[in-house]
Amino acid sequence: MGLFARYLENEGIATVVMGALKPMLETIKPPRTLWVRATLGKLVGNPHDINQQMIRVQKALDLLETANQGGVVVALSEK
Repeated sequence: MGLFARYLENEGIATVVMGALKPMLETIKPPRTLWVRATLGKLVGNPHDINQQMIRVQKALDLLETANQGGVVVALSEK
């Protein structure tokens, strides 16, 4: 996804990549990354946990609005 995000950014489309594997995210360097401490397959949240899902989606949208591209990695803190 990170490589595709870089392509989209070059075409003028802003992106945010959510990921759980921080070393991989730091290697690929997507333009804007939300690092989530979650198991693969549950990046947006656990099934039926609407509150957790809304927090994560809102954090990704906030990152899209505030972060300039350039390999920004933001850790999600839900506390």
